[in-house]
Amino acid sequence: MGRQSILIVEDEVIIAMELRETLEHLGGYMVVGSELRGEDAVRSAGKLRPDVVLMDIHLKGR
Repeated sequence: MGRQSILIVEDEVIIAMELRETLEHLGGYMVVGSELRGEDAVRSAGKLRPDVVLMDIHLKGR
């Protein structure tokens, strides 16, 4: 079985970068994308079809 793919949705850029680094280097996961807004995340999830979406529950914007 291949590595699990993850889409990160986080509006704090530093946190998103740390999550990506941790998931890829320590967890062996493949981060396929990162979005700042929920609307963009929905579009990316439809295109990228990740196994998991790791999403902040308090995003800026609508």
